Amino acid sequence: MLIEAKEKPLYFYGGIAAVVSGVFLLYYLMTYHGAAGDFLTVFGKILSIVLVVFGVVYLVKYDRYKQAVDLLFDIREGKLFLNDMTYALENAYLTVSYTKSDELFRTSLWLEKDGTTVEIFKHAVLNLEEMANFLTLIKPYRKSDLCLSKEEVGKIRLFEGGFAFENREIFYNEVEKFDTQWVKMSGQNFLDIHIVLKNSEQIDKRLVDGTQEYAKALYASMLFNRDEPLNFSLLCPPKSYLGYIVLISDLITVGLIVYNEKFLPLGAVMLFVTTLYVSFNANDERMLCKEIEKIHNEQTGKSA
Repeated sequence: MLIEAKEKPLYFYGGIAAVVSGVFLLYYLMTYHGAAGDFLTVFGKILSIVLVVFGVVYLVKYDRYKQAVDLLFDIREGKLFLNDMTYALENAYLTVSYTKSDELFRTSLWLEKDGTTVEIFKHAVLNLEEMANFLTLIKPYRKSDLCLSKEEVGKIRLFEGGFAFENREIFYNEVEKFDTQWVKMSGQNFLDIHIVLKNSEQIDKRLVDGTQEYAKALYASMLFNRDEPLNFSLLCPPKSYLGYIVLISDLITVGLIVYNEKFLPLGAVMLFVTTLYVSFNANDERMLCKEIEKIHNEQTGKSA
């Protein structure tokens, strides 16, 4: 198959147009309106900044999703061919990783054999048809039967004996270290993962896609860090009723304020304190625990 050289002019011209428009609009407003605080001037300045940011993003996409030269790629008779290079595939795995923008796939491919990793190509850009043909060719040499083209929320996907991170399949026996850290920031929860592979490659990412994503990462970490098969029933924390108690308390406070305005200052303080105090950590932990238990039951074939 031929992976053709390609670029997306829309990214380039759209990016240039957005940057130029944003800079021109900002220059005009700063020159002729200065520090004016009317709505149209303020909105125009914000719009000009948004246009510049939007344009820069598109220019970065243009650079990232551009294929400079043609690549001849094929697999036949147990060998992989890339231009003038030939790689033996006996007892080897092919590992792919990609990111997607519109119908373009920025793709990297590695050959893993006897504990060593060889980079076949990095950041080649394939269109939809090329990607379909590419995945068909490499399927017999992949580590799992995951459908990599299937759209799923999050970066982590689980399979027997390993997991996929950003569509890159990794066996647990390839991992040297798998750590996770729970992070709370601005009222939101995130999960940081730190993975060290035996080939010294490191993966450091912050997962932000929610409970299901965190549960898959934590379950993968649990599988890696246990010496024996997982056979357990998680003791998840009980459901917290703190939120309901605070809600009832707030309704009573509002009722007192309506009944007697003299109660307003104290009531306002009480509402602020309870709103600030309430966190649903227990429920967050419970939901995460239940999701991990659900994944475990699916992986082991148990009924929920």
